[in-house]
Amino acid sequence: MLLRFGVSNYLSILDHQSLSLIATALTDTNADLLTPNGLGRRVLPALALYGANASGKTNILAAFQFLKRAVVESQTRGDASGGLNLRKFALKESARSEPSTVDCDMWIDGTRYHYGFTASEDEFLSEWLYSYPKRRRRVEFFREGDQITQAGESMGGEAKLRLLQSLMRKNSLFISVGAQNNVHVLSTVYNWFATKTMRFSSTSSPDLGLTTLLGDADSLRVITDFVKSADLGITGLELETTKLSDETRKFGSELFEFFRKQLDSRLELRSPFQDEFPEEYKEIVLLHSGETHDVSLSQNLESAGTLKLLRLLGPVLTTIRSGGVLFVDEMEANFHPLLTIKLLKMFTSTSTNPNGAQIIFSTHDTNVLCSGIFRRDQIWFVEKARDGASHYYALSDLATRKSDSFERGYLEGRYGAIPFFGQLDALLQGST
Repeated sequence: MLLRFGVSNYLSILDHQSLSLIATALTDTNADLLTPNGLGRRVLPALALYGANASGKTNILAAFQFLKRAVVESQTRGDASGGLNLRKFALKESARSEPSTVDCDMWIDGTRYHYGFTASEDEFLSEWLYSYPKRRRRVEFFREGDQITQAGESMGGEAKLRLLQSLMRKNSLFISVGAQNNVHVLSTVYNWFATKTMRFSSTSSPDLGLTTLLGDADSLRVITDFVKSADLGITGLELETTKLSDETRKFGSELFEFFRKQLDSRLELRSPFQDEFPEEYKEIVLLHSGETHDVSLSQNLESAGTLKLLRLLGPVLTTIRSGGVLFVDEMEANFHPLLTIKLLKMFTSTSTNPNGAQIIFSTHDTNVLCSGIFRRDQIWFVEKARDGASHYYALSDLATRKSDSFERGYLEGRYGAIPFFGQLDALLQGST
């Protein structure tokens, strides 16, 4: 469970900015809050990000993805002589020489953890992990440069620590090294990043787990019921298997590897197969009610909204079942507003979210603001200052009442985070 995430000097984020998923003392009762046993605080199951285009909504989601990839891949996939693919704030000269920082607080298996690091374009400068058993801080490790300057008993003693340090590179994280060498506390946090967090965006793989879910009878029933209730004219889903020739498999592997090398630094391009292209692939075919019987239609005949729903359902159901965290960029794109609300309600009700899953999403859909399913501390805004830096704040930080019309207030500019069309208005007036 994610409690807080912060970042500085990354993309459009200059000064340290944080998103908090700890519920405030508001008396708003819209959403079912998460109440992890032992934490002593209530946690938000969903958080919405609003702001003008290019304000920085996507960037804070990308910052968490940078953190995740560094944790999961810096040791096993990192180039020993390469950099970190770190994109600092580009509009201020001094920011280029300053480090970037990412850090977060998580609740994992009944314990709170705080993890983070600072980095330059070439190496990790510092790194730390604290745990809070019985609400008292314990240092698991603290790294400065290529040295572990503090280490707790969980690191396994001096000899084990020397071995781990010898395996660590300047451009790899100590947590990644420790997880690869079975240090329990490091594996615990590493596995949370690897298996409990997922990002969905326009560059995500076309199939993020839905095909696998359809192979399970219970999952197939849930997915079919949801798709039917979305009023898309779909009566069912099937998997259609197609065999691939050896020539096609070889060409596919070579083509994917070419694009991965060219685009991997900018896009989340990850192979859906391990060693080689598969012998067959499975395509999801949708059934529609025909005059006398159901008719199967290929995905290329479906609408953009239907295809996005199919792509998003895999991450949504996987996250809800695992109790993980799902990050979604442009939640409303190609969706009817009521469909967006229906998906969000899966997270905001304990009846459909028994494992404490969370969703953090960016959107322009103001219908969410008047839907009645979100508290004020779940609605966040992003505004870009004159220096080009993004700033993030919650509706609960402003002077509001729970009876206010949040949609109207936002569109009227009372909360900020909206585009300014002054010059455009003048241009249009001058053309008449």
